[in-house]
Amino acid sequence: MRKFKSCIIGIIIILLIIFPAFCFRVKNADIKWTIDLSYDKNQIYNVSFDDFSPCPFVPVKIGDKKVKLLFDSGNGMGITLTTALEKEVNYEILGETTELNPDGTYRGSGKSILLKNISVFDEEYTDVMSSLIDWKLYSSFKTNGMIGLKYFDDKVVTLDYKNKKLAISNKALDYSKLTNEEYTVLPLIKSNLNNEQDLLFFEGEVNGEKSTIYLDTGSSNSFFNFADAGAKIEVELGEKMYTFKSNELIQDEIGFQDEFKYPLTLAINSDLLKSNDFVITIDKIQNNIIISQN
Repeated sequence: MRKFKSCIIGIIIILLIIFPAFCFRVKNADIKWTIDLSYDKNQIYNVSFDDFSPCPFVPVKIGDKKVKLLFDSGNGMGITLTTALEKEVNYEILGETTELNPDGTYRGSGKSILLKNISVFDEEYTDVMSSLIDWKLYSSFKTNGMIGLKYFDDKVVTLDYKNKKLAISNKALDYSKLTNEEYTVLPLIKSNLNNEQDLLFFEGEVNGEKSTIYLDTGSSNSFFNFADAGAKIEVELGEKMYTFKSNELIQDEIGFQDEFKYPLTLAINSDLLKSNDFVITIDKIQNNIIISQN
């Protein structure tokens, strides 16, 4: 009987040793991109999601106040606060602003404000121009505001939806480490318009047609802009093919003021990025977008 009990105890001890080690290996396997893209541990941060949206939120410090802002690659203005923070942070009102939709049409009004200092992923900024708007102008749920890619110029940024991680580096990527089987590298198209230059446009094929594609981490709905989509939308990016169900996207115009070489037919946004475990790397040094999946 004693031998039996000893045997059981021995098995339990072995399992307690093996199981955490197994979990640790699986966790590291899930974030292999941190090695491939040469990120250090201190360059990797947590992002969060709420119950109402698939869009990621990142920590930002405004003065002495820590807040969560939407990580919005579609926000060409840099940083925008909403009335949810109207009495929560310090700012100086400079005047009035007019908020526009991406196609240039009127959206609403707000206030031009000055933030004395903010901290974004351990980097400090002073005398930051921003705007304060009614949160209902941009969202169906209450949110503090948005921060866009203007604060990540000359950086490489990776967003991992599955593991809820965001990494930032000032170092240029070594593309020789990225295999075609895992990573699709596409040149970013720079818009000719000032308010669209930090947005993410690239080329691919949508249902066999050469297309311009837009990607927006700050939008919870993806769109397609063509007739007769059928049950599935097939998207070819580099050497990889992705298939999305058309009923999971909204058919509508993808309104931007600039004109592109190929029609702007698809907007891949956080709903598809999150549900398909995408890892998106935005290389603002060499002006590429790198797409992979967990």
